[in-house]
Amino acid sequence: MVAAGEPAVLECMPPRGHPEPSISWKKDSANIDDRDERITIRGGKLMITNARKSDAGKYVCVGTNMVGERES
Repeated sequence: MVAAGEPAVLECMPPRGHPEPSISWKKDSANIDDRDERITIRGGKLMITNARKSDAGKYVCVGTNMVGERES
């Protein structure tokens, strides 16, 4: 939980896999649009600068590789 205007950082702990899974994020079951300049996904972390009330929701990270997909 963060206050409006503060940065939010969510960490993903995906299961290990071979090949190493790529990480994406969903908010309320929809893929997150990282074209929003406030949102950065790096090293599995989801970072939101200047959090807004509209950012509230359920966040899930998704690990995907050629074998399949798994939510964490």
